[in-house]
Amino acid sequence: MHIRRHLRDTLTSTLEGIDGVRVLKTHRVSIAQALADQGQAAIIVYHVADLPMQRVNAAIQGPRPGYRGFAFGVAAIVCDEDAEDGRLDEISEEIERRVF
Repeated sequence: MHIRRHLRDTLTSTLEGIDGVRVLKTHRVSIAQALADQGQAAIIVYHVADLPMQRVNAAIQGPRPGYRGFAFGVAAIVCDEDAEDGRLDEISEEIERRVF
Protein backbone atom coordinates (compact mmCIF):
# COMPACT_ATOMS: atom_id res chain seq x y z
CA MET A 1 0.00 0.00 0.00
CA HIS A 2 1.32 3.43 -0.91
CA ILE A 3 2.10 5.71 2.03
CA ARG A 4 -0.43 8.32 0.80
CA ARG A 5 -3.24 5.78 0.86
CA HIS A 6 -2.13 4.50 4.26
CA LEU A 7 -2.09 8.03 5.72
CA ARG A 8 -5.50 8.89 4.20
CA ASP A 9 -6.99 5.64 5.51
CA THR A 10 -5.55 6.28 8.97
CA LEU A 11 -6.90 9.83 9.03
CA THR A 12 -10.29 8.62 7.83
CA SER A 13 -10.53 5.90 10.48
CA THR A 14 -9.50 8.43 13.14
CA LEU A 15 -12.47 10.59 12.18
CA GLU A 16 -15.04 7.81 11.84
CA GLY A 17 -17.55 7.50 14.64
CA ILE A 18 -18.34 11.18 15.13
CA ASP A 19 -22.03 11.12 15.99
CA GLY A 20 -24.23 11.74 12.96
CA VAL A 21 -21.35 12.36 10.56
CA ARG A 22 -20.38 10.31 7.53
CA VAL A 23 -16.67 10.27 6.61
CA LEU A 24 -15.77 10.06 2.92
CA LYS A 25 -12.43 9.56 1.16
CA THR A 26 -12.95 11.89 -1.78
CA HIS A 27 -12.11 15.34 -3.10
CA ARG A 28 -15.63 15.71 -4.54
CA VAL A 29 -17.41 18.25 -2.39
CA SER A 30 -20.57 17.67 -4.42
CA ILE A 31 -21.00 14.21 -2.86
CA ALA A 32 -20.85 15.69 0.63
CA GLN A 33 -23.15 18.54 -0.39
CA ALA A 34 -25.74 16.05 -1.60
CA LEU A 35 -25.61 14.34 1.80
CA ALA A 36 -25.93 17.70 3.59
CA ASP A 37 -28.97 18.54 1.44
CA GLN A 38 -30.55 15.34 2.83
CA GLY A 39 -29.68 16.35 6.40
CA GLN A 40 -26.57 14.14 6.76
CA ALA A 41 -23.39 15.87 7.92
CA ALA A 42 -20.23 14.74 6.14
CA ILE A 43 -16.48 15.01 6.39
CA ILE A 44 -14.32 14.61 3.31
CA VAL A 45 -10.68 13.55 3.57
CA TYR A 46 -8.67 14.21 0.45
CA HIS A 47 -5.11 14.28 -0.81
CA VAL A 48 -4.08 17.83 -1.70
CA ALA A 49 -0.53 17.50 -3.00
CA ASP A 50 2.81 15.84 -2.80
CA LEU A 51 5.45 18.24 -1.62
CA PRO A 52 8.78 17.97 -3.48
CA MET A 53 11.48 15.82 -1.93
CA GLN A 54 13.86 17.93 0.13
CA ARG A 55 17.34 17.43 1.48
CA VAL A 56 17.66 17.95 5.20
CA ASN A 57 20.92 19.93 5.07
CA ALA A 58 23.00 20.72 1.98
CA ALA A 59 26.10 21.26 4.16
CA ILE A 60 26.32 17.57 5.18
CA GLN A 61 29.10 15.74 3.34
CA GLY A 62 28.28 12.45 1.65
CA PRO A 63 24.79 11.02 1.35
CA ARG A 64 22.26 13.39 2.86
CA PRO A 65 18.99 12.33 4.42
CA GLY A 66 15.88 13.55 2.68
CA TYR A 67 12.21 13.75 3.39
CA ARG A 68 9.04 13.74 1.35
CA GLY A 69 5.87 15.48 2.43
CA PHE A 70 2.19 14.93 1.73
CA ALA A 71 -0.63 17.38 2.27
CA PHE A 72 -4.17 16.31 3.11
CA GLY A 73 -7.34 18.30 3.49
CA VAL A 74 -10.29 17.70 5.77
CA ALA A 75 -13.57 19.51 5.18
CA ALA A 76 -16.79 19.30 7.18
CA ILE A 77 -20.04 19.93 5.33
CA VAL A 78 -23.46 20.41 6.95
CA CYS A 79 -26.75 21.95 5.83
CA ASP A 80 -27.25 25.68 6.41
CA GLU A 81 -29.59 25.23 9.37
CA ASP A 82 -27.14 22.91 11.14
CA ALA A 83 -24.33 25.40 10.55
CA GLU A 84 -26.43 28.17 12.08
CA ASP A 85 -27.20 25.94 15.07
CA GLY A 86 -23.47 25.48 15.73
CA ARG A 87 -23.25 21.89 14.46
CA LEU A 88 -20.34 22.78 12.15
CA ASP A 89 -18.42 24.17 15.13
CA GLU A 90 -19.09 20.99 17.12
CA ILE A 91 -17.86 18.79 14.27
CA SER A 92 -14.77 20.97 13.75
CA GLU A 93 -13.94 20.79 17.43
CA GLU A 94 -14.20 17.00 17.39
CA ILE A 95 -12.02 16.78 14.27
CA GLU A 96 -9.35 18.90 15.94
CA ARG A 97 -9.53 16.91 19.16
CA ARG A 98 -9.10 13.61 17.33
CA VAL A 99 -6.35 14.73 14.95
CA PHE A 100 -4.30 16.84 17.32
